[in-house]
Amino acid sequence: RVYFVDVGAINGLYVFDDDLTELLDSVRLSTGMTEPVRQAVGGFGSNASLGYYRLLDASLDATCWRDPYLSVVWPAGNAGGGQYKIGHPGCAKNAITVGATGNGILSRELASFSSPGPTRDLRLKPLVVAPGRDVTTAHGPEPSAYASRNGTSWSAPAVSASLTLVRQYFR
Repeated sequence: RVYFVDVGAINGLYVFDDDLTELLDSVRLSTGMTEPVRQAVGGFGSNASLGYYRLLDASLDATCWRDPYLSVVWPAGNAGGGQYKIGHPGCAKNAITVGATGNGILSRELASFSSPGPTRDLRLKPLVVAPGRDVTTAHGPEPSAYASRNGTSWSAPAVSASLTLVRQYFR
């Protein structure tokens, strides 16, 4: 089963604050579902104070501490080269933080926009990378409308889907 939470407002901004506890608990407790959600993937975050351990990261860690069966996959961010550029809550200790590579034959290269890490306390992040450059996706109201997109927010769902298949296999 898939459980969606929309964090976007009509004005294009996000409706979350620096404490993700309420948001992640709504997913973790999965109200109305017959089974609890065991995996979450995010596609938003903050670039403020890149690489530092902040409330966004700590609240994600606290949620995972309360529920050791919950896996959280998060994009590393798109701040590009240089050290300490991991976005938040990608700095969380319990997040599977995902960077972006090129696509196809360029999948061996970190994408130039992908945050390369490490965190400011020198933890290795991102933990894994996946294609996030030139990802083709549906775009617009027409059934045949597609667009090419870039970002670690495209890489994280690919890793989450792979993790889902591994979990399903072992279950």
